[in-house]
Amino acid sequence: MTKKLTPAEQVAASVRDMTLTDIAAASAWDLAVTKQAVIVYGRILGDISANDVRDVLPKQGRGFIGAAFRALALQHVLEPTGQYVPSTEPTTRGHRIAVYRVNADLLARAAEAARIDERRAA
Repeated sequence: MTKKLTPAEQVAASVRDMTLTDIAAASAWDLAVTKQAVIVYGRILGDISANDVRDVLPKQGRGFIGAAFRALALQHVLEPTGQYVPSTEPTTRGHRIAVYRVNADLLARAAEAARIDERRAA
């Protein structure tokens, strides 16, 4: 038997569903820009967390921060440092977020491969 939702729960569910729909409908471009920002700031700062890039992204990119970090970690572009910091996003109430470091060796190999491809194409 399904529990009947209160009016407040119905509103919360609608907001949640709209948010999920917005995220799903957003373009791959938003995620790509977010990933690029993470890589650029990671190369500049060394160790990086979502706190470091949140304020430099446009509003639509902020919903992709977690996805960008996760995708880059799965691709081994980011390596976890094992450290955690409290989130500075007020809605998270300071939950722990991971700190990462850019895998410079992987990026250097990718850049070299791109240079080789350019030379072959010329």
